[in-house]
Amino acid sequence: MTLVSIVGDFHSSILPIIYEHKDRLTQHILLYKGLSRDTKMAQQLSAGINSFKDKYSYTFTNKEYLLKDDTLEDLYTCAQDLVAQAKDPQELYINITDGLANITTVLTYMLFGQGVRFLSYDMYENTQTLMDTKRYEKSFLQEKMSIVDHFLLKGFEMEQSAIKEFAKENKELITLLIEKHHRHYNQFLGVDPRSVKYIQDLPDKHSLIRDIFCKYGFGKYMLKDPRLTGNIFESYIYNLLRDLDYDDIEIGFKVFATYKNSRIANEFDILIMKNNHLHMIECKYLNRIKLEDLIYKYTALANTLDHDGKMIIVMKKKPLYSKRIDLHENKGLIYKRGILNNIKVFGDVKEDPQAFVQKVKKEFEI
Repeated sequence: MTLVSIVGDFHSSILPIIYEHKDRLTQHILLYKGLSRDTKMAQQLSAGINSFKDKYSYTFTNKEYLLKDDTLEDLYTCAQDLVAQAKDPQELYINITDGLANITTVLTYMLFGQGVRFLSYDMYENTQTLMDTKRYEKSFLQEKMSIVDHFLLKGFEMEQSAIKEFAKENKELITLLIEKHHRHYNQFLGVDPRSVKYIQDLPDKHSLIRDIFCKYGFGKYMLKDPRLTGNIFESYIYNLLRDLDYDDIEIGFKVFATYKNSRIANEFDILIMKNNHLHMIECKYLNRIKLEDLIYKYTALANTLDHDGKMIIVMKKKPLYSKRIDLHENKGLIYKRGILNNIKVFGDVKEDPQAFVQKVKKEFEI
C-alpha cells in the first residue's frame, strides 16, 4: 500500500489515517506545495514520521513530493508520478482530507478511473471514507494513538514527568489537602521560603499542614518543592479522572518547539486522548492568574495540540460566568471568547467532585 498525504491547513487530520494503516504501508508520500509555511510543516511532519518508523522498526519508505508550480501541467505530472511510484494503481491511496481543492480536484479527475483509491478522514467522528469506482465505504478507525505517538508523528520533542506516579501514591494526602484542609493549605502556599527551608520547620501557625506532611513522610522536603505546591492541585484533578474510559492520559507533559537555535517548552497539566482527539486540562489553583492571558495562550496553542481538541481551565474558585450573561452583549467576554475557541472554565471542584467529573466526560465525550 502506498499512501499519499496532502499537507494543508489541518495536518492533524493526516496522522490518524497514517496510524490506522501503518502495518499495511510499503510507502508513504508527503505531498506539499512550495510555500514556506507548507515546506516547514512538511519537513516537520516528515521528520516525525521517520522518528515514528525508527521507534517501532517499521520498514515502509517515507518520501516528500514537492509540487513546485501551481499549474495544471504540474498537477498532471504529479498524478503520473504517483501512479509510477506505486506501480499498481489499486495499491495507491490518497488521503484528500486536508488537501487543497485544486490538488484534490485534479488528482481525482486524473486517477479515479485508473483504480486509485481515495481516503477522507472525518476528524469529528473519527471515521474514514474509502472511495473508488466501485465503493463508498465509511468506517470507524480501529487504531488509537497514544499521546506520545501523536506528538512524535507531528515532529515534536517531548518530556514526560513523574507526577503521575506521585499522584497515585499520595492520593489520600492530596485529597485531604484539597477537600478538607484547603484553607490551611492556601495559607501554607503563602509562606515565604526565605523564612523556612523545610516542611518540618514550619512554625506552629501552620502546625496542621506541617503535621499532615510529616505524617505522610514529607517533613524533610523543601518548603517550595513543586510536588507539594504546584503539582498538588493537578494531581488531585488527575486522580478524579484517571479511571475514566479514555485511550491515554498524561500529566505534567512537556512539548518542545524549535525556533532557530531556541528550544521553546510548553507544559500541559493534563492531556487526555480519546478516539484520536487530544484534549487538555489546565489546573490553576492560585488566585494571581489572569484568565484572559490563559485564554489567549491556549487559543494560540490549539494547533500544537489538535484541531478538534477541547480545553478546560480548572480554577480554585467558581468562575464568574453563567448562562445569564449570554444575554448581555458586553458581559463575560473572556468566557465567551474561550467558548468560541473550545475552551471552557470550571471551578470549585472540591464542592462536588463527581459533578466536575461528569462535566469533563460530557465535554470530552468520554
